[in-house]
Amino acid sequence: MGLKVLSALWETLLTEFPFLSPAAALLTPATAERIACFATDGRHLYFNAERVLSLYKTNEKFLLRALLHTVFHCLYGHLWLDFEEPQNRRDLSSDIFTEQLLDEVPSNTLKRPLSWIRQQIYERMKKEKAVSPGQIDALISEQCEDEGVLTREFVTDDHRFWPDKAKADPKQNAQQELLKKAWEEAARQVSSRKKEFEKDPGRGGSSVEFEPSLYPEKKRSYRSFLRRFSVLAEECRSNPEEFDLISYTYGLKLYGNMPLVEPLESREELRVRDFVIAVDTSYSTSGDLVKSFLREAFQILLEREAFAGGTRVHVLQCDDAVRAVDCVRSRKDVERLIKELRLAGGGGTDFRPVFAYVNEMRRKKKMRKPSGLLYFTDGLGHYPKKSPDYKTAFLFLNDYDKDKVPAWCIDLRLNERELR
Repeated sequence: MGLKVLSALWETLLTEFPFLSPAAALLTPATAERIACFATDGRHLYFNAERVLSLYKTNEKFLLRALLHTVFHCLYGHLWLDFEEPQNRRDLSSDIFTEQLLDEVPSNTLKRPLSWIRQQIYERMKKEKAVSPGQIDALISEQCEDEGVLTREFVTDDHRFWPDKAKADPKQNAQQELLKKAWEEAARQVSSRKKEFEKDPGRGGSSVEFEPSLYPEKKRSYRSFLRRFSVLAEECRSNPEEFDLISYTYGLKLYGNMPLVEPLESREELRVRDFVIAVDTSYSTSGDLVKSFLREAFQILLEREAFAGGTRVHVLQCDDAVRAVDCVRSRKDVERLIKELRLAGGGGTDFRPVFAYVNEMRRKKKMRKPSGLLYFTDGLGHYPKKSPDYKTAFLFLNDYDKDKVPAWCIDLRLNERELR
């Protein structure tokens, strides 16, 4: 009977949201007595048969939401999030994220009144731009929310079967990676089918407005920003993956069955050449935060595939003028800079002097066109009116006025607790 009820729930959901069928196909039903209602490990959809039968008679809408809640955890990759915090914090932030999604779906099948707690949390999430479980976790921690109250309000399913990397052996971790990729593919299929579904004039295009997509990282960080600033450069290194086709075909022609294979003496790779990191040293930034920011930045830039011979990273300290300049060429320079860093400045903020400095150095042939510029700031300053001819990212420590950020900038709000 429990399986029949589960089948009826799926039929109701897939009638309204037919694009969810790839997700339904990945979950095999299985019974579990100790759970409250639903649970999953990514492979099975566990359900408490007695509880499901009881709720089906009295509150079918709760079961439909709970089922979709569990499926969303898989589609959004919550089972494989890597949190440094205790697991209960990961579980709670994932549940809040998922419930917020469900509350935004304009469907009578899923609609429920918003409690005062939900309204307050959603308002804070919107204000702080908390769009992932990691950011929700930071929001809860920073604002000292009562986790017990939030648990009673948002926790819907059981997470006891979620994978634990720390306790798993290499074989289990490999299996989890395959399962994670399967759900990533399912999420892409769901997203694609949803778009086709909304094009159907008979649907009206308004029945569903959510967009399944994965959040594989615990928090949005600026690591991906750094990797955007690589440039394609030719390196004088043997390239065993490619060889000279002229020698290859000449050998076949001359000897009949003996190709002449010799690796190329150079290869093209994504490398960082000149790079600029500007650090706002106005009164709102501290030495510890700046050191954490630089340490994270150089950790990426010093990777073998992103840091080439001849690379120069220009670290500028600035407030309303450029106060100090360090040129980093090696790992030793990085260690020296972070160890001996003394902030210079402390006045107001003006972004324009940094761009003027870069232009002047290029005019004097002391700097090539930068692969990019990262500006670590509190956001309270004047932006250049003209767009530079290189990529630029502003990384804000606090809330900032997004409307004032020029369209040519990449912008991201960093989390102070994460940096520390």
